[in-house]
Amino acid sequence: MTTADESRESRKLADEILPITQWSPVWIGMWIVIAVGLLTSVFFMGIWHWLTLTLFAFGVPEFVGTLKQDDRYPPLTHIIVRYVDREIAFPLLFGFTGAIGAYWFHVPRPLNMGLLVGLIGWLTAHFDRRYEQSDAKK
Repeated sequence: MTTADESRESRKLADEILPITQWSPVWIGMWIVIAVGLLTSVFFMGIWHWLTLTLFAFGVPEFVGTLKQDDRYPPLTHIIVRYVDREIAFPLLFGFTGAIGAYWFHVPRPLNMGLLVGLIGWLTAHFDRRYEQSDAKK
């Protein structure tokens, strides 16, 4: 199975697990703005100010998204699973977490730490997919 076939299978599975019942485009756009804003602002705010901002800017919409299944307002996790392949999402999530953690804890070269941890994210996604394929063949 080629990588393109695997990606199509992953999208098909995401559609089956998380059916889109007319998700609100404004809601999806809001999530994009929140995610980019939080990832950018982390480097310009103190940790406690950023965590407070995150609690409200991320926590409230995430809570609303989990209140009712299959409505127009999904949580960010569902949007990521639907629109971003895991071999892209995992490295980004892991990489940003590594870089932000390194920045907050004053580790030299946070970008390098982000790349290293992002590689761990890609390896996780890559091998996870391979194990799923192996289990499906059994």
